Amino acid sequence: MQSLARSDKVSKTKGMSVFLILIFMIITLFGCAPTDQLQACEDADSLMVEQGGVDCVATQEEVNCTTNQEILYKDYLKIFVSNYNLSNVVGKKNEFLYYYLYDNARELQGFVFLAEEEGWAGPIKLFIKTNLQGEIQEVYVWHHTETPVYVIGIDDFLASFVGHKIDASLTWQQDVHGITGATVTAESIIKAIFNQGIRASEEDLFSAQ
Repeated sequence: MQSLARSDKVSKTKGMSVFLILIFMIITLFGCAPTDQLQACEDADSLMVEQGGVDCVATQEEVNCTTNQEILYKDYLKIFVSNYNLSNVVGKKNEFLYYYLYDNARELQGFVFLAEEEGWAGPIKLFIKTNLQGEIQEVYVWHHTETPVYVIGIDDFLASFVGHKIDASLTWQQDVHGITGATVTAESIIKAIFNQGIRASEEDLFSAQ
């Protein structure tokens, strides 16, 4: 009887040890952020940090780094700029953030501005590429949550901004066109572009060139 009791006690002890090991493994796996996520936070540039786009929360127990859409914008920007065989360098004037665009000879060719405005179903986030004089060369929406039917024809709408000054006060269906029936979406994009243009002009980004 004593042998059986001792055997039962040993089995319970082993079972408890296995349970504790499993708990430790779970805490290790889920209590700490993976190395690549931590690196994503460490590599976030000054623009992200200034805007609070990096969602990193450090506590005594864990470090969580969420790779959210604010971090992903850098991937979209890299592709957007590379399509022109240009490189980008972050700039800042009086808390106004933007990007300088340089060619392979390291000559300044223009700017990229990041704009955001609330649309019908959520935030619309876009890049605005201009030349040195502030004329729009491309508008690219990299994130939105609008109803698909409301963004039919958005490419033509965005293309109609090309050639206009970024700080120009444009009117939908007069100066720019497209996105039939999507008044809120169209006006949100116009407002987002105009606001960035005004800030750029206030900082004399174009007149200084």
